[in-house]
Amino acid sequence: MNNNTQSLNPDREQITVRPLEHSDLADFCRHLVRLDRRSRWMRFNHAMDDGALQAYALNIAGSSTCLIGAYDGETLRAVVELSPLNNVGQPLVELAFTVEPEVQNCGIGSKLMKAALEAIGEATAVLVCRSDNTAMCRVAERFGGVYAPGNGLVTFRIQTEQPAQATEFASYRSTSHGGDNLATAYGYA
Repeated sequence: MNNNTQSLNPDREQITVRPLEHSDLADFCRHLVRLDRRSRWMRFNHAMDDGALQAYALNIAGSSTCLIGAYDGETLRAVVELSPLNNVGQPLVELAFTVEPEVQNCGIGSKLMKAALEAIGEATAVLVCRSDNTAMCRVAERFGGVYAPGNGLVTFRIQTEQPAQATEFASYRSTSHGGDNLATAYGYA
């Protein structure tokens, strides 16, 4: 599989966006623990200590959630979680983003959104974020998100128009990558 690689700025190594595999679980856990208090609040809408984040990462590994990450060199710096929602009719996939403060406002959220939308094909993406998370709101709007405000949160629905095709990330749903892919290992594919 080809990696989507781009330089954030001249001082940074290359950023690689790719699906996470089971062997990347420790990277995901370390990424969550590196989030500052504000980033944790923006993602979970409440305080999360390191132990709760580690438990969350382990819970994700046993679920149908798929992860796509952005690596800065060897360090995982941002993740989008793709969680299928039970829905009759149109398939829905909830998206949730975490981006470490050091790489926020550098375009990583947009790169992860593009990869997530490729991965879900014709499903509708649902993104719920805090209304004061202006960066995430801008990303959702940039990708055609239609929002409904409520109780300090904003829900975006993004309808993809592309059928599932053999893109780098869409093919990840149905490829085992050596049997070590979270999507296949935990039932999303």
